[in-house]
Amino acid sequence: MDSYIDYHPSFDGIRGWLMGIALLVILIPLALIFVYADESWKVLATPDRLEALTSPDGKEFHPQWHTVIWFHTIAIGVLLLAALIQVFLFITHHPWFPKFFVGFMVALSLFVLASTLMITRIPTVQNDHAGRYALRLVLAMVVAVGSIAYTRVSPRVKFTFLRR
Repeated sequence: MDSYIDYHPSFDGIRGWLMGIALLVILIPLALIFVYADESWKVLATPDRLEALTSPDGKEFHPQWHTVIWFHTIAIGVLLLAALIQVFLFITHHPWFPKFFVGFMVALSLFVLASTLMITRIPTVQNDHAGRYALRLVLAMVVAVGSIAYTRVSPRVKFTFLRR
């Protein structure tokens, strides 16, 4: 904790802008489940769709689809596990929460960046959905930068999580 900030009871607790962080902590696991269900599960659960994308004889075949599908599946699983750990750290006001949150937001941003770069190289996605993925990337970066900056400098974060 920075020595130049004196403790004040109004800094303690989940109030003010920390409510925005609380909302992110709660919504991110739900968003990851939605993205997994919308993008990976639809393909993995439908053998015809999976074959159309990954088989050389498939209508929408591209050699990169196989990598994209498995990257999404594994990365979203790992991020979901980390998001659930993050929820626990937040609820318990654990001192590890601020650093874990910053690391998680960086990892989530890197996932969105890697996913966007991989999937927009596929011609059918380039033509039909490139704008959607670009918007998702910009939104993820803005949210990550804003929430990381707040978490790093906020006296409320310091007093709620780091003061023990």
